Amino acid sequence: MTMITEPTPLKLLMITAIREDEVFIKDAFKKAGIAIYSSFDIQGHQSKAHGNALTNWFAMPLPEMDALLYFAFLPSEDAKTVVNLLKEVNAQDYSAHPIRSFIMEAMQAS
Repeated sequence: MTMITEPTPLKLLMITAIREDEVFIKDAFKKAGIAIYSSFDIQGHQSKAHGNALTNWFAMPLPEMDALLYFAFLPSEDAKTVVNLLKEVNAQDYSAHPIRSFIMEAMQAS
């Protein structure tokens, strides 16, 4: 009789960053031994959360940025490894736009 085993619980790892940081993200995946992940281009937007319209005298729009979104379904420890590697990159404080990473529950899988 064949025993059916439950799949390994997975986490959803999501990462957002500006395009210039792509090399750091790919390096973190490589160091963590993650060979399969997905990415796509996104447009980053920035809006002023406060202030009044008169301070923007020429009514210039705020810049949009070329950004990336990466995601992967991973065992918890692998996801944590990537997040910790990206925290090390952010700790170097080289950019005004830190790499953001999130680990979320994957409630069910097939």
